[in-house]
Amino acid sequence: MNAPTGFGSRKLAQVAFVVRDIDASLDRWCALLGAERTNIIVTDPGDQVNLVYRGTSSSDACKLAFLDMGGVQLELLEPIGGNNAWAEDFDTHGERFHHLAFWVEDMKFAVE
Repeated sequence: MNAPTGFGSRKLAQVAFVVRDIDASLDRWCALLGAERTNIIVTDPGDQVNLVYRGTSSSDACKLAFLDMGGVQLELLEPIGGNNAWAEDFDTHGERFHHLAFWVEDMKFAVE
């Protein structure tokens, strides 16, 4: 039997985009997908969850919205503040793809 390659999964769980205006973006995505509008949540401030960005503590937060697309979740992120990875290069690159997430059965193996 062959050893597993990669991180052990090809099952996509989430696609995420950084956006300037989460309300407007959520409206556009809901209209495009024919989906019901979901709630927007705000993360705890970074200083409450030990957020560190480039070696420095950050009190920034992020607005989040999630849309179920039939097994894959669409995540929209609007940074609050500029001292965080979400806002990095935002002024030069604008709204953009941020990350993919995959379902994994063995998190330790996937991380290693």
